[in-house]
Amino acid sequence: MVVAAAALAFVYYYYHHRHTELIVAPPSFRTCPAAVGNNNHKLVVYIPSPIPWHARRRRVLEQFQRDRVADVDLLFILGTRQGGPALEEEADGLDAARFEARRHRHVARYLFTPCRDYGDEYNNANGTSSTTCKVYEALRYIAHAYAEAPPRFVWRGADDSYLDLRVFRTHVQPRLQTCRLFLGLLRFPDPRSSDDLLLADRQPNLYALYGLTRFGKYMLGAGFCMSWDVVHFLGTATIPPRQTWCEDVMVGQWLLFYNVDFVDIATAAPGVLMLVNAAGMPAPHLPVLLAHKMDAAQWDALARRPS
Repeated sequence: MVVAAAALAFVYYYYHHRHTELIVAPPSFRTCPAAVGNNNHKLVVYIPSPIPWHARRRRVLEQFQRDRVADVDLLFILGTRQGGPALEEEADGLDAARFEARRHRHVARYLFTPCRDYGDEYNNANGTSSTTCKVYEALRYIAHAYAEAPPRFVWRGADDSYLDLRVFRTHVQPRLQTCRLFLGLLRFPDPRSSDDLLLADRQPNLYALYGLTRFGKYMLGAGFCMSWDVVHFLGTATIPPRQTWCEDVMVGQWLLFYNVDFVDIATAAPGVLMLVNAAGMPAPHLPVLLAHKMDAAQWDALARRPS
């Protein structure tokens, strides 16, 4: 009886503490490296952008030049192909984009990928999304180009998003775990209302491919941040992930079944805002990390603010 009682006590102790560990211990308690390389303070920001949207890129370039945030590399990711599944035609305006890249080489690097420059193939189980392809090619490039001296964090921005890296470094970065991180505006599919994530009815070919009735959680396409180990994991994989649908949804599916933490900005840094629509820009004293869908008037207002 004494042995049985001791065994029961051990089982209770083990499972009680194991349960507590699983429920209570936050991801930030994981053993993450304090430093990941010589470029520990460097940030890399990559922005998928179609060739014709040069005016949007100009706004982002002006912002980066004006903010002068140290140790930040800016990359624009462009496609070089257009047309059907074979992508046999060269994208329009490619020469002009290459001239733009040479003209702004002191501010940003332009990566020309074999991706479709614009558009998605709806419900094509063998197709690609232009932005999904660009994001994957960007991750491949960054994982290899920065392998000797990795940055700690890598941002995926947008050519219509304002990303304030000073807010990130001051209010967000000190609170973040440095590994297994996928940070952004987290969206969970709602079985009652998330019709856009349904697969079976609207996208039968994708339903047949994935065997799912709806996609899982992901970060909204306004922008998101990954720790270096996640970038390296995706960018050096020997088997490429599926690129069949919209990029924000698909990147979430790439990471969903791995031990990567999907962290919402409201949890990581309460009070710091990421806005789906810049029309909801609050009063200036509230820290806005990112504002999506910027229009010309909002870019002009930012340009007039005190330095």
